[in-house]
Amino acid sequence: MSTSRLDNAYMPTARRTASALTACLALFAAATIATACTTTEAGTEPPKKPVDPNACPATDETAITTGPTVHEGEIQGVETWAASASPHVIKGDVNVRNGAKLVIEPCARVQFVAAASLNVAHPLTPNQGELVAEGTAERPIRFEGKDGARWNHVFVHAPGKARFAHVTFVGGGGGDTLGHETIGAMGDGSFPRKEILFVDNVTIEGSRGAGVRMDTGAAFAPGSKALTIKGSGTDDPQHPYPIELGESAVGSVPEGTYTGNAKDEILIAPETVDAGGGFQVDTTMRSYGVPWHVGNSADKDDLSIGNGNRDAILTIEPGVKIVFEKGAALRIESDDDGTSAIRALGTAEKPIVFSSAAPTPAAGDWRGLYFNGPVSADNALEHVRIEYTGADCHCSMITCSAGVSTYEAAIIFAQAPKTMFLKNSTLAHGSGHGVVAGYHGVTLDWSESNTFDEIALCPVTRPVNVDTSCPEPLPACK
Repeated sequence: MSTSRLDNAYMPTARRTASALTACLALFAAATIATACTTTEAGTEPPKKPVDPNACPATDETAITTGPTVHEGEIQGVETWAASASPHVIKGDVNVRNGAKLVIEPCARVQFVAAASLNVAHPLTPNQGELVAEGTAERPIRFEGKDGARWNHVFVHAPGKARFAHVTFVGGGGGDTLGHETIGAMGDGSFPRKEILFVDNVTIEGSRGAGVRMDTGAAFAPGSKALTIKGSGTDDPQHPYPIELGESAVGSVPEGTYTGNAKDEILIAPETVDAGGGFQVDTTMRSYGVPWHVGNSADKDDLSIGNGNRDAILTIEPGVKIVFEKGAALRIESDDDGTSAIRALGTAEKPIVFSSAAPTPAAGDWRGLYFNGPVSADNALEHVRIEYTGADCHCSMITCSAGVSTYEAAIIFAQAPKTMFLKNSTLAHGSGHGVVAGYHGVTLDWSESNTFDEIALCPVTRPVNVDTSCPEPLPACK
């Protein structure tokens, strides 16, 4: 049985009887995990307030309700938080687990005391639980701190699920969570990804850190749309982004508005799923008007397409910009079948940009694109710009170009591509080469239709002949 408590701290006129208090204490002592309990005025139920059935507490703080209703501990079975009992005040943690389901009605106002949380299928995972808070445009739902308190977060752990529609979250991220996020979603580390968070017309304002943080294979549920995150990340310089996520969630990010935050970029923090990392399924990276940011100052990970066990194709929409932390790389990792690929097809009006994440970009900031393994015929790079590359590739290649002893480049090939798939593109501001053809194979003209701007070394190195020979004398790169 799930109950609620009208605590003296939140209803000054209520005085609990000794018997009611004793009952509560007995219940706490009997249970390993506390379940909330209810107290009323001495001996009698308090007089009912007149409730306005047309009022919407989420948008009108003066609406007459029977609240406040205080909650802590466990939700059991199926419980509904009525709008007419608003505000619903969460003390400590409220946990929706062990198969429980919490439904929050349209127009409800939910308030958290400082550092309080609402958890779904957590802790003690794996577990089951479901949270449904679906308002409407006319009757939305609001989550906020009580009296402006900085509350913790709503956290959902797979296989638990949460659904939010027409909900506004204000002032979350106040706990000791990794990203100081308002909404956190965690997968179970297994493949495929876990689509456990649904959002529809959701707004997150003033999160201490990220508005949404996803990891360990968590992702947005299909149909998610209209997510707005603003005013977030201002109180945590390590987590200034509106969204932080792993590769599993990249293709699930809904269209929305992600500007007005401390750093208007979507952070990709490469994750480990099923003992591997990288994109493990075909994924589309869409343009949302803000850059995608790979890695962070504490964790300069490479972003990988495929991982040697599962191949994938990453498709990038026109207008996308991806920025990389110092020393990071975009790796295309194919197994023996060579089916991992990148398809970045920009346009003259909307080029695709691969760049540095440094506040003041410079040549040599990041490593560039590294094709490791067989090169798929599905690869395509058109109307792209790759800039500020040349960081240490930690690689040793082969070449027939005279005087070449280092192999850092904007694009590196460890095996021969089947076709020349770089077209109408620019490689710029590189401290190394433009293209390193570090393989045995046919020489392709990578300079055709492409521009090499301020490339310190060879625009394109010459590969070794198929028979492992080189011309004599070795040709200069050009």
